[in-house]
Amino acid sequence: MMDIPPEILASAFEIGVLRWGIRYLPPMCLVCKEWNQVIINTPHLWGIIEVTTNSHAEFLLDQTARAKATSLTIFVSKGALNSHSLAPVIRGLVALSPNWIKATVARTSLNKCRRARVPTKTRPA
Repeated sequence: MMDIPPEILASAFEIGVLRWGIRYLPPMCLVCKEWNQVIINTPHLWGIIEVTTNSHAEFLLDQTARAKATSLTIFVSKGALNSHSLAPVIRGLVALSPNWIKATVARTSLNKCRRARVPTKTRPA
């Protein structure tokens, strides 16, 4: 079954994740042992992260951990930043922003992230 090089399979899986989301991977893991190993051992597949108001923080934090230090492709919906339960995820992704290679985020969301990272200036007394 492993006539396809792992790099090619990983690229095909990446297209699937970009098209159908991270939930594309679990059924692919069940196809065979080799596909499962490719998915488990390819961190950049887990670095395609979509945050919506329906997202579960625990799942996204696990996904971010699986991505390790790889390049990240981030999609954040407008309402996700207002979700208190997703705040740890958003903070973690902002901390990893140097790893972002692509981000689809509302401008207002970026402004909030920027304000959170910019140190406040104090005026001399």
